[in-house]
This record gives sequence, structure tokens and C-alpha cells, in this order.
Amino acid sequence: MEELYQRFLDGDNSPVAPEDDPFWDPVEVIHLGSAHVWLQSLAYCMKLEEQVEFLNCDGLEEAVLHICMAPCSPTGQTHGEEDVVIDPLELLGKRMDFQIHIVRCLGVSWMKEDAKQGIQIGYRIYDLPNTIYTKPVWKSVNPQIEETVQFAALTASQEFLNYLQTNALIVDLWGLQEGCTELSCSQRGLMVTGEGHILVDTKKISTVKDPSQAASDQIPELYLKLLKLEQETELLRNINRALREENMLLKESLAKTASGQGER
Repeated sequence: MEELYQRFLDGDNSPVAPEDDPFWDPVEVIHLGSAHVWLQSLAYCMKLEEQVEFLNCDGLEEAVLHICMAPCSPTGQTHGEEDVVIDPLELLGKRMDFQIHIVRCLGVSWMKEDAKQGIQIGYRIYDLPNTIYTKPVWKSVNPQIEETVQFAALTASQEFLNYLQTNALIVDLWGLQEGCTELSCSQRGLMVTGEGHILVDTKKISTVKDPSQAASDQIPELYLKLLKLEQETELLRNINRALREENMLLKESLAKTASGQGER
């Protein structure tokens, strides 16, 4: 600062680089607010879709988040009512897959203040080392996000099931300004399944596939067998659903036939 002042006294009015200006602050991402979405439905294999408020540090609404969380198969097929469990302990030691779908944001106050601004949304679940961020969206008061991430717990632990029953997913809303550095959307460094889904509840997992450094032949043989069993189970579920539907149609057909004969 003394050097700049001396230059001023000497009549040097040349521009000062931002990094040398003591009064200049870099443009940064701003935390606008947080939303809480309870995870209990996942512990019972139930889908949850709702709209929750992003509240700022003063407890005022900054925006509304539309989010969907759904249990699913390893292939991403959403579970139905027949997959709902009465007791979460039924899932203990089993593979659990679920998707978190950030649908949209509504009425973002940050965007109303300046149309040139943008947002990103971030969240971190259970033991993930990194935060998952959505891609930046600019110049929209009601931005459509439409980003889905699938997670998997290969052998659900008691601790993970307890976490789902008693905790909420904290979703953060971040404000972007022109010239700021966007939050990284990279998922590098996260452990993933063979299908590329992000692993959670990983304390008991010793070896997993990392897309940046592991080849398919490095996946443990036991994991490959487990994956095959999961796929076969999903196939059997689909066959079972088809047979149920066919059975219902046959019952309806028989009922109509019996009704017609009774009228005669």
C-alpha cells in the first residue's frame, strides 16, 4: 500500500493490477441459503417428491427447491409399492440403490436482483468425502436443473440405516456472479460401482472400481457375482410384475364371462 501511495505522490496514475490493489476483492461464490430434505423415506424404500424452501441466514426464503429421491434397482429402475419395507432392518446387509433428482428451483431472489447472475446447488450425503454440485445455471429466476445422481450402498450397514431414519439431506444454494470461479461438478475421487454409480456406506469396502484408474478386470470376483445376482433378481421382479398383470387380466376376463353366462 505504501508503494502505491508513493506512486500517487509521484504523479504516477498508471492502472494497478487487481492482485496488487489492496482494496480489491476477488469475485466469489456466495452462499444464499440451505434446504433440508428428510431421508426417512429411503429407509423404507419409498419415493419422496417435494418442494422445500431455501432459507438464508436470517430465516428468509431465497428460493424453493423441487427435489425427488427414489429407491431404485442397480440399473436405475424406480422401485414400486411392492418393494416398500415395513422395517428398515429388512435392508440390513443388502444392496441399496437410490437416486437424488434435483428438478428445478423456483423464485430465486438472487436472480431477481441481477439477471446476469447464476446459481449452483450442492449437497453431500452420509460419508461422501466431496460435495455433489449441479452445473451452473444463469439468467433464470425459475431455473430448470434436471440433474440425477444414483448412489449405492453395496451392503447397507446399521449405521447407514440409522442415518437415513434420523437425518435430513442438507442442500445448499450458491449464488454465482459474473467473473467468479464456478464450483467444480467433477466427481473424481469418489468411489463408484461397476455401473458408475457413486458408493456410500463404504467403511467395509476394501476394493472398488475407480473410473480414472481401475480396469474392469480389477473388480473383485465377489462383486461381479453380486452384480450378476442383482441383475437376475431385477429380471425376476420384472417377470413377476408381468405375470401379476396377466393374472389380473385373466381374472377380469373370467369375471366378465361368468357375468355374461349368468344373465342368460
